[in-house]
Amino acid sequence: MGCQINLLNSTLMNQMKNYLFLTACIPFMVFHTHAIGSLTKEQLDAQKMALSEAVVSTPYSAIVKHTDVEVLPVPDDETSSKHVYHADVIETIRGKKRNNIRYVMYVHHDEEAIVDDTPVIITLCEDHEAHYWPGSGSEFEANSTLTEVAKASAANIAKDQVQFSHCP
Repeated sequence: MGCQINLLNSTLMNQMKNYLFLTACIPFMVFHTHAIGSLTKEQLDAQKMALSEAVVSTPYSAIVKHTDVEVLPVPDDETSSKHVYHADVIETIRGKKRNNIRYVMYVHHDEEAIVDDTPVIITLCEDHEAHYWPGSGSEFEANSTLTEVAKASAANIAKDQVQFSHCP
C-alpha cells in the first residue's frame, strides 16, 4: 500500500534549494554517527538535543529503512540534482502514519546518492503532502536511546502546530 506524493511547486523548490545550499557547509548528516557504545556522553547529549529540536521543528518524524533513490536533473540548474528517496516506514513518530514514504532532497550536482538500508530516524518537512529534506541534522541513528528521545519530544508537542522552524 503506497502513498501518492505530489511534486513540489517550483517556488517551493527554489526556496528549498536556497535553504539546503546554505546548510551545505555543515557536514552532511552531522548527527548520524557510530554505534551508540562508541559515543562519548557529550556526543550522545548533543545528538539527543539535536533530535529533540528536529522533531519539534518539523511536521514529520519516523523510523525508516531506505529502499531506493532516484537522481534527477533540476531543470535550468546545472549545479544541482534532485534526489528522491524511497523508504519503508518502520514506525511513525510524528505526522500521518504510512507504510512507506518518498521525499525530495536537493544537492550539489556531483553528490553521490547513497542508499543505506540500516534503520534511521528522519525528520522531514511537508508541502501539500509532499515531503522534503530540511537539511543537515535530520537523520539520526535509530537506537533505543534516541528513539525514546524522539517519542518523548513528539508527545509534548501541540497537535495544532503549524509553524516549523526547520521548514522554509
